[in-house]
Amino acid sequence: MRKTALLLASVAIAVLLASGVALGVTSSKQRSGHPIEPEWMDEPVAAQEGSVQASLFGGHWTSVTPEETLYYYNPEKVYPTAVGHGAGAWNALDTRFKGRGVRLIKVYSAAKATVRIDGIRDCMDRSWFAFAQNLMGAPDRLGVNTCALNRQSAKLRQHVLTHELGHHLGSGHQRMRLCGKSIMLRSVPCGRKRIVLTKLGVRDATWYQNRWVR
Repeated sequence: MRKTALLLASVAIAVLLASGVALGVTSSKQRSGHPIEPEWMDEPVAAQEGSVQASLFGGHWTSVTPEETLYYYNPEKVYPTAVGHGAGAWNALDTRFKGRGVRLIKVYSAAKATVRIDGIRDCMDRSWFAFAQNLMGAPDRLGVNTCALNRQSAKLRQHVLTHELGHHLGSGHQRMRLCGKSIMLRSVPCGRKRIVLTKLGVRDATWYQNRWVR
């Protein structure tokens, strides 16, 4: 009986340890956050790299000069408060650098738009929140999965829309180690503190200055 009890105790401990490991893996994955974009989205890259992604994303942003304005068109009124917040966050950097950057201005016609914001109800796949897509000869597209974002907080929606407008300005993703210092990480929230930024981080300001300020 004693041997049987010891055996059962050993099995129970092993099961608990295995459960602990599994829980550890799960919590680790949770700390890495939720991917913002679908897997197929290619982020903006430098045009001189000569890749397919460069030809898709590089041309538009390298043709824009700091004196120009980027125009966003939101015909479906997709999270207008969050969109306005995102545009304002990037425009604040233009103000900070005394008008030597580039501004995002709201327009009411596709004819003048450099990016069009579209709501997409992808309820079959809530694994993504939004994407940025460069379309040759047409306004760029900023797609938003409203079926996924409707379930999130207003704070997270502000983060996602600010992030995607950052792609429209030409920013790629920053490394996960810059959690809390950039809104341009691939996932949200980030880090052990589950950080969700609604303002641009110091890394975003540095990128903007290097890219846009002359």
